[in-house]
Amino acid sequence: MSKHSTGNLESRRSEGENTKHREKIPDLEWLFQNEERKDGTFKDGFLKKLLRRDWWTILYTSLIYILQASPVWIMPLVTSDVIDMITYRPEGFTYRILIDGIILFVLILQNIPTTAWRSSIVNKLLRRRRRK
Repeated sequence: MSKHSTGNLESRRSEGENTKHREKIPDLEWLFQNEERKDGTFKDGFLKKLLRRDWWTILYTSLIYILQASPVWIMPLVTSDVIDMITYRPEGFTYRILIDGIILFVLILQNIPTTAWRSSIVNKLLRRRRRK
């Protein structure tokens, strides 16, 4: 054997060893297979199988998503309040503008850890290998 072929063989062996240690992709083919009943109807669809398996996790991540997306819904309200305070200048308007700024800051700041939290839960949900 030549020098190059031995090097390639060794690199292929080390690649093979590395692939053994990698995380395997779960087999989710059963989600897409329809089981037909005797009367010609199908037992469960994709969504029903998915929800039956992980309904609690999906509900939990949906609630976390509402918290994560809250700045998008609250920001226009706070911005309109700031515009009203600047336009009408009621008594103590600077204090209210400061409070609105703090609210916006906290909402945007909470978005970062909430996104990471939701992403990790969804990642674990998708990578979990479990059948029915």
